[in-house]
Amino acid sequence: MRKLTILDTVEDIYRALEGKAYLSALALALTIPDILSKVEYPDEGKVGIRYERWINEFFLTEEEKKARTEKLDKSDELTKVLNKLDGHFYYKLRCAFLHSGNNDVESMEGVDFELSFGCGECTSVFGYPDGPCWKHHVLSVYDFCMKMCAITEHLVEEWKSGAEKLDRLENTGIRLFSHDDMPRRI
Repeated sequence: MRKLTILDTVEDIYRALEGKAYLSALALALTIPDILSKVEYPDEGKVGIRYERWINEFFLTEEEKKARTEKLDKSDELTKVLNKLDGHFYYKLRCAFLHSGNNDVESMEGVDFELSFGCGECTSVFGYPDGPCWKHHVLSVYDFCMKMCAITEHLVEEWKSGAEKLDRLENTGIRLFSHDDMPRRI
């Protein structure tokens, strides 16, 4: 019997998206940081800390981080919402979705948050000066899953040539390859 690999997870996410099984794809994609953070941070025993750190370092691009800090005033309501979309948010989404079957993310208090099954995320804030303000964020499940798969495939390619990462993988029991594809060490 063939052992499962991280790339099997990626392939299943692609198949789920193709079949429009978006919640299945999301569930699998939300587990990828759990798996890959074990390799990146082997000495960190707390799952939440590893997960948040991995998202902040690998999932959130430098451009996204700069857009949050440079383009908008820190007191701006839109900036406040965008700054909530970090490793902590994705970890809370993971916990809510995988353990409770919902998308009630505690860190999004005061923001209407929903999932979209199409492409494109959107964050909006509207209201009156010194009046009521409505905040809304829509996360594209499709975009999230595709980005998570692309990052995973990129890291796997990097790890193939790194003895340290291969040792960490072996120590955690995570497999990048099936037995037939396993690179031979000298």
